[in-house]
Amino acid sequence: MDSLRVERWQTDLDKFQKRAAELGAEVGVDASSVGYQQAYSLSERARKGNYVLIGGSPSDSNAAILHDAQTRVLQPLVDRGDIKIVPDRGPMD
Repeated sequence: MDSLRVERWQTDLDKFQKRAAELGAEVGVDASSVGYQQAYSLSERARKGNYVLIGGSPSDSNAAILHDAQTRVLQPLVDRGDIKIVPDRGPMD
């Protein structure tokens, strides 16, 4: 994603969150869905080989949720021998 697209996405997100707050709503992210989509997209582009999962802080509950969702997608590929996760440390400081 180029920097202009990232900037535009962030601006749109900021406006969306501001408008939601004005309406008394809250905008959130489904970390499990994000983790699933990350792993699925990667597995579609690199069907075989070594993968590295980079975990977040143990104090960030989203890091564990992302990791668990990624693992659910990738484990069947590991079991078949299509991919190898090297190293998998999960969430870490």
